[in-house]
Amino acid sequence: MKYKLIEMPSETVLLQGNEKRYMDQPLKEMMDAIFEKINYRVDIDAHRVVHGADLFDSSVLVSNEVMERIESISYLAPLHNPINLEGIHLAQQKV
Repeated sequence: MKYKLIEMPSETVLLQGNEKRYMDQPLKEMMDAIFEKINYRVDIDAHRVVHGADLFDSSVLVSNEVMERIESISYLAPLHNPINLEGIHLAQQKV
């Protein structure tokens, strides 16, 4: 899982990393560790979702409707989109 902490508006990168996730490791555990490592107040988080089909052709703010639409096309990227959605839900609890 890649992450980057950017201070705005200067766009200064404060911290970045790429953590390996083991198959039996709960995503929540990994994200908790990353947020603990960041140790800053996070105001906004961004996610890169693998497949938006023809529903998304640019960046969007993630709403419940957007998550439902991503879920509806998760069959296009079954190894990526479901775990991305889980990550979005977990991050929403932190931000």
